[in-house]
Amino acid sequence: MSRVLSVEEELKKQKRKSSLKKNISAWCYLFPFVFLFAYSIVPIIWGAVTSFLLKYNPYDTTKTFFDFQFSLENYAAFFGVGQYAKFGVHFWEAMGFTLLYAVALVPLMILVPLGLAYLINLKPPGYKIFRAIIYIPYIISASVMGSIFLYLFNDSAKGFINALLGTSIKFIGNSVSRFFVILAATVWWQTGNNFLVFMAALRDVDKNLYEASSIDGCTKKEQFLYVTFPAIKQQFSVLLFTTVIGYLGLYSQVKIIRSPENGSSWFFDMETPMLILQEGIVKSEYFKLMGLFSATAIVYGVIVLIISQLQLKLTGERKGGKHVYEDRYKLFLCEKGR
Repeated sequence: MSRVLSVEEELKKQKRKSSLKKNISAWCYLFPFVFLFAYSIVPIIWGAVTSFLLKYNPYDTTKTFFDFQFSLENYAAFFGVGQYAKFGVHFWEAMGFTLLYAVALVPLMILVPLGLAYLINLKPPGYKIFRAIIYIPYIISASVMGSIFLYLFNDSAKGFINALLGTSIKFIGNSVSRFFVILAATVWWQTGNNFLVFMAALRDVDKNLYEASSIDGCTKKEQFLYVTFPAIKQQFSVLLFTTVIGYLGLYSQVKIIRSPENGSSWFFDMETPMLILQEGIVKSEYFKLMGLFSATAIVYGVIVLIISQLQLKLTGERKGGKHVYEDRYKLFLCEKGR
């Protein structure tokens, strides 16, 4: 009996040791994330606190934290009230510009990479060269991208397009044409990432489905709608989410692709909230308004959070079991009377 107990105790000890090893391994993997999360949550909390401080200046050594006045006036600016009402108006204008850019860019940054990936997946002659050409712009820096497009669309006769056409069109100086230049630059620069994901997703589509659909008389369009797209919908949803979030934070393209004629004052020329926040952080004349910029970051973050949640709700994949795509294809055949 004692021998049986000793064996049971030994087994329990081994289980405890195994459990301890698993826990240690798990915490080793989790530690970097927990550390980075804790490291990032502190500035968020501090920013939320300072957003209620009026004329807060962290560089003013003559005052302590408690010397600054707690107030809701920083947030009142976004409702057009108080001494910073003008700032609030320009923030909403910048938010409007950002949403306009996002509405224009997101469909392009999904459809263009998907179309290119679909064509490359057909493996035309030289497809490996085209695949590299499409991806290469993604690896260059924002400053290089900006320099290329500033040279191409320079307002003077020295610009490549103007020199080629013998004109002096103000591509960058005019706000409307600048908008389309930024769109073109972004599509050229950022297509590579989504293209690569779609390429991998298309390769994983079951080829037997294409054969079955061909036998059933499906056209290429029907194959894409009822075979290809359902199979890559998960990747499509993820890329749509990351693309929406990414272009709500539009910054570098608007910052770099500009001319002196666009204006020199951030208060009248900032076109995205990220640019407003950047200027407020780096320019010393705005240090006394850190409380206002903290409130701006909080409001901006809440807007992005709401938009991202709405987008997830609208594009979320409904549960349908592991045979969801097979069921959809059967439904398609029923609709076609096949």
